[in-house]
Amino acid sequence: MKLILAISILLILSPAYYCQKKCATGFVEVQRAPTAANQFTAKFCLKIASSANALSLEDAEGLCSKHGAKLAMFESLAEQNLFKEHLKPKVHIRIDGVRRVECIMPADLKDKQKCSPQKAFIPLHEGTDPKFTFNNWQLHNPNHDYVNLNEQCLILVHGRETGDISCNAMPKNYFRADKALCGKLPN
Repeated sequence: MKLILAISILLILSPAYYCQKKCATGFVEVQRAPTAANQFTAKFCLKIASSANALSLEDAEGLCSKHGAKLAMFESLAEQNLFKEHLKPKVHIRIDGVRRVECIMPADLKDKQKCSPQKAFIPLHEGTDPKFTFNNWQLHNPNHDYVNLNEQCLILVHGRETGDISCNAMPKNYFRADKALCGKLPN
């Protein structure tokens, strides 16, 4: 019995086992350099899911969940370029990431050590190193809406650069996001 268990564990841990895992239909497989920042993820599956309506953060999470995935972010320009058909003006895509609680108030934002553009947000889900996303800001972003203090979520502006936006749906807003970047590990 111990021998069978040991062989089973070796098979599961072997590279051949992981090579057999594939992305579900409609997802694009991306290769990543496994690091601690992405929980040593070598293969990841990405998909841009569309909706007829503007998506809130909650709506985007639900849309990704219907595809067996979670809201995600790109780890590199090479990954982003795999989705060129979505990288157009006026295409805004919900992505993973929320503003850290310590970086919500205007006074907090003045502390550049604590709330710099690279530190003001955190990913909600594992599997992606956020460095690319948090260093790919649209001009004047993150800017935070000082009137409402509600730009606490992230989108890809024009499908290219990171921007902060309200977590609520923005149906009549120029930055209405009706797509979501979804990601998951291969099956």
